[in-house]
This record gives sequence, C-alpha cells and structure tokens, in this order.
Amino acid sequence: MRSTVLLPELLVGACAVACAVVARSRSRALHRMAGLGILLFLAVALGLELWLGAAIGTLFQGGFSQDRFALFIKAALLLSTLIVLAIAEGDEEGRADSFSRAMVLLTCFGGMVVASATDLVGLWAGLALAVIVIAAEAAIVEGRADPARALSQLEVGGAGLALVGLGVAILAAMAGGGDLHRLSAAVAAQRPAIGLVLAFILPLVGATVVAVQMLRTLVTDEPDPLRSGAAVLGAGVCGVVIFRIAAAVAAEGPEWTSFLAVLVGAGIVGAGLVAAAAPGPRPQIAVLILGQLALCVGGAVASDLLGMTEGLFLLGAWLLVAPAAAALLDLTRASSWHSLAGMGSLRGFAGACAAGLLASALSLAAIPPLAGSVGGFGVLLELARAGYGWLVALGLLGWVLVLVGVLRLARALYWETAADEAPGGKRPRGEAATFRRFAAGVSVPQRLVAWSGVVVLAVVPAAYLALGNPIHSLAFQAAEALGLR
Repeated sequence: MRSTVLLPELLVGACAVACAVVARSRSRALHRMAGLGILLFLAVALGLELWLGAAIGTLFQGGFSQDRFALFIKAALLLSTLIVLAIAEGDEEGRADSFSRAMVLLTCFGGMVVASATDLVGLWAGLALAVIVIAAEAAIVEGRADPARALSQLEVGGAGLALVGLGVAILAAMAGGGDLHRLSAAVAAQRPAIGLVLAFILPLVGATVVAVQMLRTLVTDEPDPLRSGAAVLGAGVCGVVIFRIAAAVAAEGPEWTSFLAVLVGAGIVGAGLVAAAAPGPRPQIAVLILGQLALCVGGAVASDLLGMTEGLFLLGAWLLVAPAAAALLDLTRASSWHSLAGMGSLRGFAGACAAGLLASALSLAAIPPLAGSVGGFGVLLELARAGYGWLVALGLLGWVLVLVGVLRLARALYWETAADEAPGGKRPRGEAATFRRFAAGVSVPQRLVAWSGVVVLAVVPAAYLALGNPIHSLAFQAAEALGLR
C-alpha cells in the first residue's frame, strides 16, 4: 500500500498545528481567515479519504490498517468535524478561536488513529489523545487559564483511561501480543476464560467513564460550540474503541456480552428518564446523545456480523448528528427552556437553528423516518434475534421516554412564546438579542459558512436515510473487516 493513504491524517494534523500557531496571535481577522481556511483543507481531507480510503492494506509493518472499517469511521469523523467547525463560525461572541479549533481537529485525529489501529496500544493511544485534548480545552475559560478545571477533567478521564490501559495490558498478555487479530485467535482458543472476560470488562468500564465525563461538559460548562463538539467527538472515539475490542473478543460469547447488555440497558433507560424530565435543553441533548451511543454499542451485544452492522450503521448517523447538535445548541447560548421559546417562529438564522436542533434531536431519539430510527430499530431487531428480549423491552421503554423529552423540546421551539416561558411574562433582553447579534457580530463569509453548517445538520438525518443502502452496505463491509462472520 502506498503512503499517500495517510494524506487525510496528515492534513488534519497539519491543520491542528497551524491553528495552534495562529492561536498565539491577537488578530481577530487572522483567526477568522484561519477558520475559513481550515474548513477548506478539511473538505479536501474528506475528499481524499473517500478516494484513497477505498484501498485495502497496511503500512508500518502492519501497525496502520486501511480497510472498510477505517474508511467508514474516518469519513464520518471528518464530515462531522467539518459540520461542527462550520456551525461554530456563527459564534458572535468570538469564542471560535484557533486554539479551540485545534482541539476539535486533534480529537478527530485521535478517532482516526483508533479507526486504523491494528493493535491494542493504538486504540489506547487514540483514546488518550482525546482525553488530553478535552482536558486542555477545559483549562482555557474565556481566554484565561484555569488549571483546576483541567485537573478535574484529568482526574476522572485519567481514571477511565487507566482502566482501559490495565485491561488492554491484560488482554495483550493473555494473547501474547497486542495485535487485534492475534487477540481474536487467542479468544477462540481459550474460551471459556473468565480471566479474559474480566480483562474485557476493565476497558469497557473505562471507556464508559471517559465518555460520560466528556458528555458531562455539555451540562456543567459554559456554552461553547467548539468545546461541546470536541467533547461529543471524544465520546464517539470511546464508542469506536468499544466496538474494536468487542469485535476482537466476539468468540467469547455470552460470558462477556451479558455484562455489556446490562450496561447498554442502563444507559438507554437512564437517558430516557432524564430526557423526559430534563430541566433544560442542554441536559436533554446530552442524555439523548448518551442514550443513542449506548444503543449503538448495543449492536456489539449480538456478537455477530449482522448485529455489528446495525450498530455501525447507527454509529455513523450518531457521529454525523450528535457533535453538530451539541455545537448548534451551544451556539444559541440556550441555558433554559425559556431561552428557546418561540425560536422556531423567528425568521432567518434563528429559524434555521430551530429546524436543525429539532431534526437532530428527532434523529437522536430514533423518531421515524430519520436515520436514527432505522439504525436504532435495526439494533433492537438483532438483539431480539440474539435472544436479548429483555434488552429490547428496555430499549422500547427508553424510546418512549425519550419521545416525551423531544416533544418538550419541540413545544419550546414551535408552540410556546417567549412571554409564556420567561419569568414574569417578559423575555430577558439578552436572550431576545441573541440572534440579532449574529448579523452584527459575524462577517459575511462566516455567516454563509454557519448557514451552510446548520442547513447540512438539518438535512443530514434525512439524507443519511435516503443513502441508506450504500451506507448500510459499507457498514456491512466494515463489520466484515473486523473479522466477524
């Protein structure tokens, strides 16, 4: 295989370095030009991935793999990052600085490393990069250093990462090496092996802890489109790590899938309960993202080709929608339900944001006929075929609860007025001017880019479904590339 297949990774890495250099400048014009230039180079990287990624082979003596799984995940990551960066160009408060852009790009790069890794060390390294990036982003608040926030992120994220590393080390020791194919062969030869099951549970719990900690930033931190987009992308990297390890130990069967099924069921029902009673839009979007990510991982419970295919198909839709939905919500600076009240009745960019938010929330809630519904119910069907009827029942219960929560969001956007929701019947002045500032504080090129990002987010759930056959075929080939039958 030719080394040109690495061009997408090189472009993403180079863009991250360029953003880090530009971040030292105080010129807002330079930051804006850098943002638009990064979008162009990222679009080129996506095109190169779709073209060069069709090749199959390895580099660096087998340390780097390019197959259908890598193509599927990396293309989704690149397109998702492109949408997040485009939406963030509409940030009227100027928080779309080059440092934050670099963090988003590095998170995407970590996911690309995980997608192409052929051994357990590569999986851990890609996840570690995502954890470090989110901690570094937490250290900067409104242009000032805040080491305490970074330390808080590292304490929890580092603990999860340590669990992943410990489990990876045990798996590598039991398999006689970190190669994922060697691990699969060792699992098939050693089953049933309780030690192997415990070694799998450690990275599974660790990746879950990291994902929850990253999504927690959507609720606890101040609204910031790029920070939230990077955090959700990092949670997606955790999901990809779980898929890779689950595929490697698929031959172990119910010895480990029972634990995974319990974790998935708890995630789905817990997310549904919180979504139905969420005190604000940010907690609701956070749990919608977490619940659908848990359902994606549910495809690994079936431990076969068809189950993994449905899980990957849903994961592709999640990667395209979830990070952009978080970025768009933070772009609106919505901290409460009354800050969204009546947004859908407004014209221009505010109305487009409302449509994008609702479309993405409906997809995350698996509401037909959007992409999330096809993938979600496909996962439930495969779970039923595999004999996990109780998990299917929990999935349907979670779906009903999530539906109640999404109706609350739709009501706020389209059926309520600002006066109905605001205390005292008056809309706060700052919230009334949120989208008025968009026209005044953002340059025309940035405005057009932000418009395009929001429109793409609103269209993606339906477009993903319209292209369902080729995408599902690619997801099937991706599952085959993991060695599943």
